[in-house]
Amino acid sequence: MAPNKWVIAGTVMTGTIMADLDASIVNVALPQMSGTLGVTIEEITWVVTGYMLSNVFVMPLIAWLSARFGRKRMYVTSVLLFTGASMCCGLARTLPMMVTFRVLNLLLVQRFIADPPYLVRERGRVDVPGIALLALGLGALQLMLEEGQRKDWFDSSFIVTLAVASGLGLALFVWRELATDRPAVDLRILKSASFSSATALGGVLGMGLYGSLFLLPLFMQNLLGYPAETSGLALMPRSLAMAVVMPLGGLLYNRVGPRPLIATGLLVSAFSFRELSRLTSAVGFWDVFVPQLWQGVGFSLIFVALSTAALGAIEKAKMTAAAGLYNVVRQVSGSVGIAVAATTLTTGIARYHDVLAEHVTMYDPATRERLGALTAALRTAGSDAYTAARRALDLLNAEVTRQAAVLSYDHVFALVMLLFALALPLVLLLRATGTARDEAAALIAE
Repeated sequence: MAPNKWVIAGTVMTGTIMADLDASIVNVALPQMSGTLGVTIEEITWVVTGYMLSNVFVMPLIAWLSARFGRKRMYVTSVLLFTGASMCCGLARTLPMMVTFRVLNLLLVQRFIADPPYLVRERGRVDVPGIALLALGLGALQLMLEEGQRKDWFDSSFIVTLAVASGLGLALFVWRELATDRPAVDLRILKSASFSSATALGGVLGMGLYGSLFLLPLFMQNLLGYPAETSGLALMPRSLAMAVVMPLGGLLYNRVGPRPLIATGLLVSAFSFRELSRLTSAVGFWDVFVPQLWQGVGFSLIFVALSTAALGAIEKAKMTAAAGLYNVVRQVSGSVGIAVAATTLTTGIARYHDVLAEHVTMYDPATRERLGALTAALRTAGSDAYTAARRALDLLNAEVTRQAAVLSYDHVFALVMLLFALALPLVLLLRATGTARDEAAALIAE
């Protein structure tokens, strides 16, 4: 297998680029898609969360699928599905069509990966109850998060039903997987304190990463008026910084271990979200560019050390199952992060609008001056007195709504900053593993 290691590495990198490019294109294009398809911010999140939810469902099953069908056969089939579904996404003209095709983008595939010697093909019984309970629990949870705001949360019997179904489904799923001898998802791996804490930190990282990827394009395009190309460029610093810092993170891990790297990464990431929480409607390109650069540095330090600390203590035979479980927690958390961010953003806009509107009254000299200026400008443009007065009020209300939206975005970014800060104690549960970086690379190559 050693002679093909560069082919494998190139194939894995190509698959990763395909996935990241696909996700970035969708995130940047969300505002245009929302307008073109005629749907709200909460509804358009289904384009992202549908893709993530399908990944969430499949990732825990990767180890079982690999053992049953073989990695190469599963991956070749999946890459064809991914490519075909991506093409169909470009042809979709309605939200249901777009979400359906995004759900079909289930897995990334590397054609040249072969089964390692320790991967034994499984035959016979399939853990159908476990798979069904997993789909029920995660599906109900995601639907509850997406529909909760529109249906006034637990005042709706539908949301209550989804909450019960999600809790019951996930509880029974855990019981089933721990009770059966051949589970679809091996939850016994969570007995490792280092793996469990690393997985929890991965969830925090997922919420921050996917939440910010969802919010920033909306902020730049809806409030700053950036075109899709410019908002996409503003997201590049994070990726560029990660490309530079990640190799350095691998070198530093062997010297200092996971705790200093992850703690530093959490602090740097928290600082970047602090900077984003101070954005205004008058910010420029560089005000968004620099925090993204810091995010790339922070995420790089966390990614390398966290994945190594999580998987380094896992035996080879369970490596695929552990990787699937680690990634699914991050994906679920990212999906939750997007849903919570969209809901918090929407409710925040309404709340801040009410607060600001209390101070925008005819008793306020600044308000009277602004209305007078707007009315005069509209009269000069040809409007009659009544129409000019009404349009001036509409324009003033639009400005209040815009400022309320800015405050709501800042509030969500501040919450993400707090989340990263609160995750710091989990770093103490991590421990350095005996798996060096070269040995970890050998495991991946196998």
